[in-house]
Amino acid sequence: DQALIMQHAEQKRFNAGASDFFLLNIREERTADAQIRRLLAILENNISQVNYDAATLNLNRLGLVESDLAF
Repeated sequence: DQALIMQHAEQKRFNAGASDFFLLNIREERTADAQIRRLLAILENNISQVNYDAATLNLNRLGLVESDLAF
């Protein structure tokens, strides 16, 4: 969120003539990087949760309700 706020502030300065394209580009790159790192953190968290659920045989969290396993 902070990176996006900084990017918008830099865009306002650029539009007012108080910044240049180089600084605006850096802010945009930092915003994109922050968004990617956030998504990677969410992905790592989800993978860890699935591994934990598998290790503890949490069938409900894995979507493997016992009634569905009838042979």
